[in-house]
Amino acid sequence: MPIPPYAFTGEIAMHGFGFAPQDWLHCNGSLNAIGQNPALYSLIGSLYGGDGRTTFALPNLNSRSPVGATLSGSAMGLHEFVIGQWTGQESDSLTLRHLPAHNHSASFSVTGSVTVTSSVKVYASGADKGVPVDSDLAAGSASARFRSPGGFGEPDRVEIGGFIAAGPQLSGGAVNLSAVGNEAPFQVRSPVTALSFCICESGIYPPRS
Repeated sequence: MPIPPYAFTGEIAMHGFGFAPQDWLHCNGSLNAIGQNPALYSLIGSLYGGDGRTTFALPNLNSRSPVGATLSGSAMGLHEFVIGQWTGQESDSLTLRHLPAHNHSASFSVTGSVTVTSSVKVYASGADKGVPVDSDLAAGSASARFRSPGGFGEPDRVEIGGFIAAGPQLSGGAVNLSAVGNEAPFQVRSPVTALSFCICESGIYPPRS
């Protein structure tokens, strides 16, 4: 006994079982001949694919979520979708345009070294103290090794050379920031439960309102 139609041709329904009922087809994006199903083609045309001359495609809801098309009015500040449009992806990778403005800390390491040669002035004789103060110079006395300038007149001063100081080269170097990250994509998919989407191919032809 034939089952009377209970759905509109072109209607899409979710089923909890894994097969397409009689008069229904899986929404899997398959191509169909227009001549074999003119009623369904007259309703959905080539919105979902096909050449529109001999073939048309069914909606493909395999691993996809449906979204309401903007058929009248507006989406009230939301993105508008044309019926049959598909977009989106399950994962994405961050780029610089996705990141907030920020700074990185860096350390500077000097390169090379500089050598400075200096001389030390000493008195040739006449030391008058054992503990020096500012501006005192070393002097040639066995008992007192330092002398204030002008303490016993001004004996000859001599320079002792050969003192070498080495330090960092402060006028050069490089600052390097090491690259981090490996650009691995991250999922943008919400938790889902898989169901079967089917489209009615032979039902009640929907009258236009």
